[in-house]
Amino acid sequence: MKLIPTIIQSGNTATIFQDTIQSHQIIVEEGAQLNLIAVHHTVPDFENSFTQHIELHDRAVVRIFTGLFNSVHYSCNSLLLGHHAVFEHFILYFAHAKQHLDVQTCAQHTAIDTMSRTIVHGIALDQTHVQYTGSIQIEPSAKRTDSLLSHEGLLLGKQARIDALPGFNIHTNAVKARHNSAVHALRPDQLFYMQTRGVTEQKAKQLIVRGFIEEMIHSIQSHSIRHDVQMILEKKQHLIS
Repeated sequence: MKLIPTIIQSGNTATIFQDTIQSHQIIVEEGAQLNLIAVHHTVPDFENSFTQHIELHDRAVVRIFTGLFNSVHYSCNSLLLGHHAVFEHFILYFAHAKQHLDVQTCAQHTAIDTMSRTIVHGIALDQTHVQYTGSIQIEPSAKRTDSLLSHEGLLLGKQARIDALPGFNIHTNAVKARHNSAVHALRPDQLFYMQTRGVTEQKAKQLIVRGFIEEMIHSIQSHSIRHDVQMILEKKQHLIS
């Protein structure tokens, strides 16, 4: 199905809130700004496959927060066509039971002096499987690009699994491009230390998780949406045993 593009016209600033992720194409024209916040926590019976294409022109600025709290196949492709375009994407996932999350991102730079930041943090409980594939693509024309791709996951289930594959595809020099990925498990010494201070094991795990995701929560610029996401996460933290 061909998507009808949403256009953020030159010089305008737009804020879009979505209580569920939607597939869409967004064109952000010269000097325009977009703040997009979307949260996926519907039951699996609903549509769970979404593709987003975001096109940035000269001096466009795009900031996205995506919350993934149920099974989903999600991909986001950003195309930085204009010079001095800036793209920031914060993705937070929290998977439990037997949920499967397949997440893909690609930041493609084609113009000079562009910047992108893709930051992914997530929690995997129980028998979940999270697969994240991220890429940075820098074309020959994209001199002086500054790009970062970062993923950090926390395993809280013996059968939980997080697979992360970040990568580069760079065709020019004089650029900054960094990627990193780490998957952690809770360390016994962390839990022991907190338990010696009178904190139960379950509460200790919940506090560690809260600290792990706190930075991502604060990336949400809307106070009301931030509160809604915190409520979703508080309910999910009760699943931690």
